[in-house]
Amino acid sequence: MIINASAVVISRNQGKEEECLLVQEGQEFEDLYKKWNFPAGRMNSGENIYDCAKREAKEETGYTVHLTGLINISQHLKLLGGHDVLTLVFQAKIIGGEKTVPPDLLDVRWFSFQEIHDMSLKGQLVSRYVLDAINANRREDIPNIPIDSDYIKIYSS
Repeated sequence: MIINASAVVISRNQGKEEECLLVQEGQEFEDLYKKWNFPAGRMNSGENIYDCAKREAKEETGYTVHLTGLINISQHLKLLGGHDVLTLVFQAKIIGGEKTVPPDLLDVRWFSFQEIHDMSLKGQLVSRYVLDAINANRREDIPNIPIDSDYIKIYSS
């Protein structure tokens, strides 16, 4: 199983509507090319889930982020060459840096919820998990799990 504990919902308010930062995949692997995703990637051995999320956000967008909550956990069966993938989606806010587009991505852009919803209908997202996580983040009846809560524990041996 691949642990992809690094997807990050980075939102900002633009006028009255909240926007989310997505990256456009540039690798021609399976059916991911040109599709939009959260800044995400595999967790390195010995790396904790928080550091992975912050590292991936920095590598894929140029922004330094502060994680504020856990939004969603999803499992993808038989993805990425037949592997099972567990993805933890965090809420984050930008605390520094400047937008950059690394060589393995095609673009980094802000989108409104409506634009992301429309992209989902057109098959332009890497997976339904992107829209599901944004919907969970928008719901007031499902609180995000705070990063410093007792619900998330990291142990080192």
